[in-house]
Amino acid sequence: RGTKDDQAGAFPGSRSDAGLAFQHHALNPLEADALLVDEASMLGLGVGHALLEALPPTCQLVLVGDEDQLPSVGPGGLFGALLATRAAPVVDLRQVFRQAARSRIVAGALAVREGLTPQFENVEWTPDGGLSAAHAPASGSLFPADAVLVRVPSPALVPLALGDVVQSLCFDPGAPFAPDDVQVLAPQRVGPSGTRELNALLQQLFHARQASAGGETGEEAPFSFALHPSSANSSKGVARAWQAGDRVLQTVNCYEKNVFNGDQGRIARVSHGDAGLALEVAFPHLEAQPLEGGGVDGGLRTYVGASLQELEWAYAITVHKAQGSEFPAIVLVLNPQHRHMLDRRLLYT
Repeated sequence: RGTKDDQAGAFPGSRSDAGLAFQHHALNPLEADALLVDEASMLGLGVGHALLEALPPTCQLVLVGDEDQLPSVGPGGLFGALLATRAAPVVDLRQVFRQAARSRIVAGALAVREGLTPQFENVEWTPDGGLSAAHAPASGSLFPADAVLVRVPSPALVPLALGDVVQSLCFDPGAPFAPDDVQVLAPQRVGPSGTRELNALLQQLFHARQASAGGETGEEAPFSFALHPSSANSSKGVARAWQAGDRVLQTVNCYEKNVFNGDQGRIARVSHGDAGLALEVAFPHLEAQPLEGGGVDGGLRTYVGASLQELEWAYAITVHKAQGSEFPAIVLVLNPQHRHMLDRRLLYT
């Protein structure tokens, strides 16, 4: 855990890139007999070095990870390098418990890892006809398998096709998932079909569909995608119009709020006061967390001023940001315009 540089605990060599210092280091080691680090493939050289310095000499370190997944964003590739040296005992875990034995997700991941083409159920999409399965499934669903490949005729049409896919997954009558179950992923944040653009589009879809679902007539409101205009006041390149109910993502560690990079929440309230725009965000994983003085946290956090820059929409997030998380359903957008990001590790992850 980090603390400000000028507070107690700063130690040479233990500072992070964000100008923070770790409270535990060689002079103040962790009190632990054993430490288990999950998703260790995400461990970079800087944090890995600080972690090893903070371990007491008698502590046993267990790293759990998948060397075939995306490496750390920062330099180092520590986990893969340690495996290559075989300097420590290595145990390979072969049995998958997350999916069923015949899951196409599992079979597809293994195929990708070996450099083979995964065998997924094909679904075609056209601007006029929408989604259509290559072979009409007996279940009547367009998504009879747990891994389906939707083909789109042109990269420019990917956002429109995505709208139809999400609609079929969580908004159509008899849809197999609830809206909160579906997470859209993309290889990168910027450019066509990047998460910034997709979030602006998906925000419109989710609010339009949820509004029509709550209407008195029960009739579905007409909907068509339209990009938010660029804004000189938006450092993210896409103008944001925050709305109550928006899914949001915390993008930096904030120890004061006890929310961290990758945490997802939902905007409970949008207000405008003397300090300008303020968002009240509910983080479900914090609701029942006990407080030192008694009671529970409640999970609400307020963002105003500069802290608003800590948030992004979470309808679509990058594969890197999703690494280590688990969702009932994901839609992975693979656009040829992302070709410099499209490699075997990204798809396998």
